[in-house]
Amino acid sequence: IVVLRSWIAGIATVEDAKALGIRFIYHTADSRRSEIGYPDLTLLHNGQGLAIECKSQFDRTDRDTKGRARRLAQEAWLAQFALIPGFEAFMFRPSDYLNGRVFAALRVLVQT
Repeated sequence: IVVLRSWIAGIATVEDAKALGIRFIYHTADSRRSEIGYPDLTLLHNGQGLAIECKSQFDRTDRDTKGRARRLAQEAWLAQFALIPGFEAFMFRPSDYLNGRVFAALRVLVQT
């Protein structure tokens, strides 16, 4: 069984993005000091963009009121990014990194 934490998947995603030639990458190092709900990763390439929220495999944010508010804020940010022409927004889990969905999204970004 492979266990991949969300922050490790986020760092691996940044490394993959750099390897593909994506130069403009913002990675929220400490979300406690950021606007509530802002995605963990924002990537820009040739006028296109990706907003990625990295979640744990088994999200437990809905256990309390503060967690639910954070989850709703994350979904709202992603929805706003998705409205921008040329931008895509995703909420990925470690399994998405392992099964190639994250890399596929990065490849689409560099192919446009």
